[in-house]
Amino acid sequence: MHRPVPSSRGSSVPTGRPGFLALLLGIALGAPAATAAPTEVTWPPVAELSAKLRSELPSLPAPDPAHTNAEVYARSLAPWVLPGTDTNPANTSSALLRTNLYPGASGYLRVGTVGPSLVDSLRSAVDGLGQSGPLSGLVLDLRFANGTDFESGIAAASVLASNDPVEFQLGPNTWRTRRSDHPLSVPILILVNRQTRQAAEALAAAIRTIAAKSLVLGSPTAGQARSYRPVQVSDSLTLQVAADALRLPDGSEFPAAGLTPDLRISVSEDDERAYAADEYRRVLQGRPLASARLGRLNEAELVRRRRNPRSPFEDSRPHDEERLNHSDTGNTSEADAARAVQDPALAVALDLISGIAADTAAAPTSPGASGDSR
Repeated sequence: MHRPVPSSRGSSVPTGRPGFLALLLGIALGAPAATAAPTEVTWPPVAELSAKLRSELPSLPAPDPAHTNAEVYARSLAPWVLPGTDTNPANTSSALLRTNLYPGASGYLRVGTVGPSLVDSLRSAVDGLGQSGPLSGLVLDLRFANGTDFESGIAAASVLASNDPVEFQLGPNTWRTRRSDHPLSVPILILVNRQTRQAAEALAAAIRTIAAKSLVLGSPTAGQARSYRPVQVSDSLTLQVAADALRLPDGSEFPAAGLTPDLRISVSEDDERAYAADEYRRVLQGRPLASARLGRLNEAELVRRRRNPRSPFEDSRPHDEERLNHSDTGNTSEADAARAVQDPALAVALDLISGIAADTAAAPTSPGASGDSR
């Protein structure tokens, strides 16, 4: 017969079960519970994988001699085939990752995930940016943005709509944009790259269609604006195979090559990730350089750069000294305004907004403004 051990509260804990006391103490002390080991993914042979996938989607290309590895072959099939049971594993990021106001009244919004909260977040952010005065333009940064909620993507575009409503269709689903109650009349610059995926691609396409003054800058998007269905290719592996493509308002399918930007700006993915953390920092091959942040250029420095404009450690884009720069919203200072934005796509977007604002200010508002009284 087992003798009970008195507890501190006068009750007793049986000691006849091996490890019971240790388990109880572990729970009390917050010890982590044992978790099951992750299942090891087993890839089938290349030929078997190809046969399986091509039975689901006959238009897929057969593996070439270089595809000796099944995983490499599967990744070469994007955007028609995507890895994993979730086509969007990064779906946990916030709807809006960053909101800034640059000198010259250029607003900036960086989207993380296109989901149900994006619509209200976008509307509130635009209203907040305009509280200190009218905006000269808006930069909507969709680089690395993702999401599978196409309905929310189209609804979010409607926040910035100034043109008549249009329809987007994905399989049996149809979504119609609506004209904003307070449409922006300023330029909207949309930044995209190869990691702009799925519903974020739909958002970019929709804004370009329904915003009166919009321009897409960057590199082609991922081409994943389509629905996917899971296909199990082994006991431990499921891949996503493309189904319906998003249909654009003109009836065409969203291109598998991705959304083509109006102004192409080629920057490596590693560099763009570094600029996302700090757009003032100079970057070389994805790594920040020692001369981290720049102050305003003096006359001697300008002369030196003009004599040697193609140094690999210098930004070869012209007129760096004239670019508008930014700090976080509400923290603008003279020191912040003196730093140059190094992110090429963002710098071009700010330049465009500044140029359009200057042209608009210089243009006569009426025939009489030019001095002609007739």
